[in-house]
Amino acid sequence: PFWRGRHFDQAMHVTGQVVLAGKVIEVDSLSGRDRSWGPRPGPRPPGSAKKSKPSPPPDPLAAARPPYSPFGIGYVLGTHSADEMFLAYTLPCLYDGVPRDLVTTGYLVRDGKYGLLVSGERRAEFDPDRRWMRRITLEAVDEHGREMTAIGTLISHHGERGHGTGYFHWEWDGAEGYGEDQSSASETLN
Repeated sequence: PFWRGRHFDQAMHVTGQVVLAGKVIEVDSLSGRDRSWGPRPGPRPPGSAKKSKPSPPPDPLAAARPPYSPFGIGYVLGTHSADEMFLAYTLPCLYDGVPRDLVTTGYLVRDGKYGLLVSGERRAEFDPDRRWMRRITLEAVDEHGREMTAIGTLISHHGERGHGTGYFHWEWDGAEGYGEDQSSASETLN
């Protein structure tokens, strides 16, 4: 979903076994694969630094995105089945002087049809003691005009405070499933 770039995120069905202290634990779960493997641009030759060439004008979709944020990134995903899933990247930022958490890219798979997310917003409710996101509301629209509202409730979290990955139960538009939130956000936006 990175604006159709080299990085990809993919929902998948994971099966297998884990052996721990001689005990076999069966694995049969939906999960997400977050990968950036593949060709990368090599180093630039001398004299061809990015600033030495004029940049092409941004496409209209890129031009409408909010500016870079020093506050972190949001990454949420939920999977019900191969035909019902979503993933969104968000940008916690100050946009026109207002704290926002805007969808920058991602996808919605509904009834088996993929659609790139083109707009939306995430809102988070924080645990006041641990600073974890304990509830997330994600509203988004994809390239086909399909709207999505997903509500995520924290089940577990790693780490002692704040940043990190949370395991969430998600409900969205008649579907429910599990997924995660891998986010960091400055306390100045909370």
